Amino acid sequence: MYIIGINAGYSIIVVVWSLIFVSSWAAREHKMAFQWGQLDYEMTENKLQGFYGNQRRSPTDDNLHELHYPIWRRIAKTTFSGFISLLILAALIVVVVMLLIFRNWIIQTKWGDSLNEYLILLPSNNLI
Repeated sequence: MYIIGINAGYSIIVVVWSLIFVSSWAAREHKMAFQWGQLDYEMTENKLQGFYGNQRRSPTDDNLHELHYPIWRRIAKTTFSGFISLLILAALIVVVVMLLIFRNWIIQTKWGDSLNEYLILLPSNNLI
C-alpha cells in the first residue's frame, strides 16, 4: 500500500512538472521568436529560389502550379552520395591499416630503438 502511494505521488508530480515545463517553454519560445523577428514565419516564408521540379496538381489543395521533385531523382542522389561516403570510408580504413603496418615495420627494423618515444603517439596494433 505504501508503494502505491509513492507511485501515485510521483505520477502527480511528473504530470504537474510536465504541464509547467510545456507552458513555460511555449512562453520562452514565443519570447525568443519575437526577439529574433520570427513571429508568423510560416505565413511569410518564401519558396526556396534554388528548388526546381515538375509542375503538377497538388493532392492537398488542388493548386495547379505546385512544384514536385520526382522520388526517383531523390533516391538516385541519395544512393550516389551513399556510394561516395562508402568509398571515403574504405579509403580511411585502408589508410589506418597502412599506418598500423608501417608502425610494426618501424618497430621490427633498426629504427625502432631510436624512435621508441615517438612510437607511443602512433595508433596501436591492438586494434587488428
